Amino acid sequence: MVLFDICTIHYTFGSIWAEYHKRLKIFNSHANALGDVSVELENDLGSDWEKSLEAQTINLDGGKIRIIPLDKKNIYIQKVNKWVSRYTFSFPAIKSGSIVEYSFSKKLPYVLRIPDWYFQGKLPIRYSQVKIIVPQGFILKHYLRANQDMPKNTDTLLAMTNIHSLPREPFMDSYNDNLQRASFILVPEESGTIKPVMSLTWQDLGADLMFKRSYGQQLKVKLRGEEKLLEQVKGVSPEEKIAFIFKSVKDGVICYGDDAIYPEQTINGAWLRKKGNSAEINMILCRLLTQAGVVTCPLIVSTSAEKRIDPREVRMANFDKTVAYATVNDRNYVLDASGKDNVWYQTPIYVLNTYGLYMNVEKSSTGLIFIQNDTLAKDIVFVNAEITADGKMEGAAQISSNGFNKEFKRLLYEKLGEVKYKEFLTENNNDLKVDSIRLQNKENDTIPLIQNIKFKLTLPASDENYIYFDPNLFTLLKQNPLLNETRYSSVDFTYRKYYSINGRYKIPIGYELTGIPKNIDLVMPDKSISFKRNSAGDDGYVSIHYVIKFEKSFFTKDEYPALHEFFKKMYEMLNEQIVLKKGS
Repeated sequence: MVLFDICTIHYTFGSIWAEYHKRLKIFNSHANALGDVSVELENDLGSDWEKSLEAQTINLDGGKIRIIPLDKKNIYIQKVNKWVSRYTFSFPAIKSGSIVEYSFSKKLPYVLRIPDWYFQGKLPIRYSQVKIIVPQGFILKHYLRANQDMPKNTDTLLAMTNIHSLPREPFMDSYNDNLQRASFILVPEESGTIKPVMSLTWQDLGADLMFKRSYGQQLKVKLRGEEKLLEQVKGVSPEEKIAFIFKSVKDGVICYGDDAIYPEQTINGAWLRKKGNSAEINMILCRLLTQAGVVTCPLIVSTSAEKRIDPREVRMANFDKTVAYATVNDRNYVLDASGKDNVWYQTPIYVLNTYGLYMNVEKSSTGLIFIQNDTLAKDIVFVNAEITADGKMEGAAQISSNGFNKEFKRLLYEKLGEVKYKEFLTENNNDLKVDSIRLQNKENDTIPLIQNIKFKLTLPASDENYIYFDPNLFTLLKQNPLLNETRYSSVDFTYRKYYSINGRYKIPIGYELTGIPKNIDLVMPDKSISFKRNSAGDDGYVSIHYVIKFEKSFFTKDEYPALHEFFKKMYEMLNEQIVLKKGS
């Protein structure tokens, strides 16, 4: 565990410095990896950091305290890029029962930007504190995300005690966003004619980008030869315009480098070279769609699950990419032509359930929007099988998937290959064997992916008098992912979903139904998720039908108790067996 984690930030001769001091307790050998510490620094700051670093291991040997200091010759330096290097060291003589501690000073790169302080982390922390010594002429404001009491809570000194570690949990939207932390903004006491930082709005940030010659104003510059492309979409529907222009840009301009907010060259230059960064490609898309009569503008987003946008904090820090935002008949499309697997009609999954800042240059309007999927991603499963008296099942299944479900399965099939994908479909059930699988419509973006499956299943619980079988096949819904009674983070299912699961099973001659799941409707208290089950048996067959509908995809940790209880009941009903008894 972390015994204490303390940071003091102060200003010296026009520079901002952070002094860190951390002490940890190693309880057993499983924690030995905590003896490795890495810090990333700008290349010109590394020597000062090394000079200030002090680190040591404290062991109890034979009843005596032994202090083993770090030999700085054992600091390993790795160049990350031309600006940053990673400094790594290991504590000496670490063992079960060791206490390790280190301290160092670090010059921060931006004088008026104070880094967030995280009270919480992967380990339990006994005491965490941050103190900011504010320079003359400024005042400090902070925004706090905390769900427990704080013994110290002022503008310049914050502390928290006995903080639970935050584990990685299923469907966690963002690890960092769920940590207890504080953000800081330094504000001049006398702002004069300059707008104070604290009163900046998202509209202010958007307007600044909109009217920059290097950004928003680029959209007013004509692309060479654009008339020829635009001629091809005259007289077609707005959706057909988007589809054609999106494909033309995605296929016609090669994307290089990492995600980018800002163009490195003019968008006309990228158009002519047929090569550009992601910002240039998507601004080309904005330009062409606008000229074709589709209301489109740049939208800056965060693509990282660890750097989501908080609408209460007006800053550019977590944005990392420009995409396109189009509106047709009250429906909004978020388009990213820089990704080879993206399609025009579906919002890229990596920007769902977060915020984006749009800038409509034509209308001189800007603002923050929440990005979510408007349509349900569907999985429709049909199973038709025959059960034999020796406890075997053989049959066929068809799975129809659209939207994000289609993309997930198509890409997974390509990644795993057919043999491993068959294993994936069985959900680790060694008694279930997929004999063959055939995929249809893999390359057609507008119609569902169809998987046709032939399978055999051994029913191991069966004996000479009874046959038991579970009709929950090929759904990927065998294991309840929300088993923990307590949850420390929000739950993000990413997108809204719909399942229709249908099974028809022929009963062996001489057997009859003795146990069949009851018809039931189950609904969350807020009606966000519903589950329905209908079953029937007649003429030698048993049929079962499940419908599961997710009307929303994001749940806060305060909503978790109700969600946990719903999932517990739903998975019990999904996995309830059907019982056949041999007649006398």
